[in-house]
Amino acid sequence: MAYTQVDFSAANKDASFAGGKQKKVVGSKVGRSVRTERFRYTEWNDGQMGIELYDHQKDSKELTNVAKDPAYAQFVTELKATLAKGTN
Repeated sequence: MAYTQVDFSAANKDASFAGGKQKKVVGSKVGRSVRTERFRYTEWNDGQMGIELYDHQKDSKELTNVAKDPAYAQFVTELKATLAKGTN
């Protein structure tokens, strides 16, 4: 996946944001991400084409998407709100 990094960290010092379009995908698959010290949360087409959550404390190589793990539900909710505030 290739996407353009857009850093809004001056507006929100606790997170940085990125977004872009995935290449070689049929249709338009646009991703937006928020990165905190612990997590990276990504929504594809506002979550309609999927979400990703990686816990960098346990998985620094982002091999396991924990977005659907009930133990991470609160983090998904919080990061979704952070992403919405930071990229609007």
